[in-house]
Amino acid sequence: MIIRFSGQVYNQAELQSLVREELTGESIGDLIAALWRRFGTDCVHHFYGDYALVIEDATRGIRFMARSPFGVKPLYYRLWQGQLYTGFTLPELKKVCPAPFVPSDEWMARYLADLSADHRRTAFEDVFKVAHSHAIAIDPAGQIKEWRFHRFVDDAPVVWTRDPRWVEAFRERLFNAIRVRMDFDHPMASENSGGLDSGSITSILAQQLGADSGSRLWSVGFASMEQEPQHILATSRQYKLAHNYIVCGGDPKHHNDAAVLSTIRILGHPIEHSNSKTHRPFYQLCQQHGIKTLFSGFGGDEVATSHAQQVLLEMADQRQFGLLWRHLPQSRRLRVKRVFAALSSGFVTQPTNHLLHHSLMARLTFKPIRSELLEHYGLTAITAQRAVYDAPYRRLNDFILQHHLTESSNVSTRNENCSVIAAHFGVTYRWPLWDVPLVQQYLSTPSIEKLGPNNCTRYLYRRAVDKIAPDMVTWKPTKDMGYAAQVEPQEVQRRIENGLTLLCKLESELHPKLRSMLDFDRVRALSATANTPSERLNLSLSILGSGQAIRQLNLWLNDLA
Repeated sequence: MIIRFSGQVYNQAELQSLVREELTGESIGDLIAALWRRFGTDCVHHFYGDYALVIEDATRGIRFMARSPFGVKPLYYRLWQGQLYTGFTLPELKKVCPAPFVPSDEWMARYLADLSADHRRTAFEDVFKVAHSHAIAIDPAGQIKEWRFHRFVDDAPVVWTRDPRWVEAFRERLFNAIRVRMDFDHPMASENSGGLDSGSITSILAQQLGADSGSRLWSVGFASMEQEPQHILATSRQYKLAHNYIVCGGDPKHHNDAAVLSTIRILGHPIEHSNSKTHRPFYQLCQQHGIKTLFSGFGGDEVATSHAQQVLLEMADQRQFGLLWRHLPQSRRLRVKRVFAALSSGFVTQPTNHLLHHSLMARLTFKPIRSELLEHYGLTAITAQRAVYDAPYRRLNDFILQHHLTESSNVSTRNENCSVIAAHFGVTYRWPLWDVPLVQQYLSTPSIEKLGPNNCTRYLYRRAVDKIAPDMVTWKPTKDMGYAAQVEPQEVQRRIENGLTLLCKLESELHPKLRSMLDFDRVRALSATANTPSERLNLSLSILGSGQAIRQLNLWLNDLA
């Protein structure tokens, strides 16, 4: 039996007691082998952790792959001439699989359109990812069976009075999600933006470490907005953290062609999520100081610290108009208007998020992708589907379950990209807000607990970390850290000019495969007709984004040659 494992299992003691008679050793491989002998493909139902797993059982003739529910650890595979090849990164897969790796034209077109994030698709033809929460079994005849082995349950009771026991239960899950991911043998670091998610995680880590927190916990973060430093340092002051690393500007050497190409080589494909590149200073810091574990607050907005605006719709649908009145924003005029709308026809939901739809479609229009490719790969329709987002959902749990935890591939893509780059520096990412028991606890909690009076968002989480994180972090009304709500016209014009200059430079050095996919003349013609502020803003964003995407694809293709 061959077992390949990447990641962490947080309930090893429980698993060892479950298969004690079958255990032949103390390693994680011995434990997985015992679970496989006892439960077969159902073994994945017993794991609590962040992992990717491959088992090749010659006795049973079964090849088996599985990936944990949030896609923290990637798993790539390829079937070639009847043989299964696997890798926890694309470069690892390329080392063991002798077949040529051919870049996928469709993936490149989707990448140019900001649509490459996918549960299964990769940058190469005939190379796939195991989707998060899924398992794949290949029998002796080569038949492939894929199934989803984990599903979250929507079992929240419909009650409209609050009970402090729900907050206590959630707090217990939150603390456990952080505790099981802690490294008690080395110093740890926590990405801290000064916001609720990362600030509270840093606070809980410091509280758990006690007197050792000052020397064993590093707070790392960016400070590009005016309010970020004070919010980041509020946690460090409260817990007397001695190590604070705040990055106030990008280092140009991290953005030159050599640095970008090195990141592409680590991933094996162009960068799909920018954090994997921009957070590189944190990974390097960890490497320098012997830090093996880096915590992140990513995942809160999607579930644990959701703004929970659908709860207002739930109140309207349940005719809880007294509650609705108390939970709407404080403006009396706005309250009256919205309650009247609810009484007359209910809050009307739409088939798509119109603001998002307009923005995404406008940006797609300004991208230098040939029109025939947009049509051939259905990129316009895919973009329109992405713009649906939250619009049709009248229940918070529906939005979380059907979009964030099922349809959206951005979660696992960010986890994959960041995990692989951090691991290159010897660092393991920990995302405690992407914790199965914690997420299930949130889904099992009544809606009334998730939105507070006067439209106080993230209400369940705020109460769970009250007096643990600093008050200025816990009860900050919005996520606004002082950035400008509107970009000045002069800045928009400068971005457009810089973007066009970059496109012009790239056009002269394009790889032949990429040249056949692009139409720069169309973008130049459209840029001359974009007159309204909205059009010019979307043009600037699209051109700059396209320039970076083309640059990365070009570096990648030339490096593959």
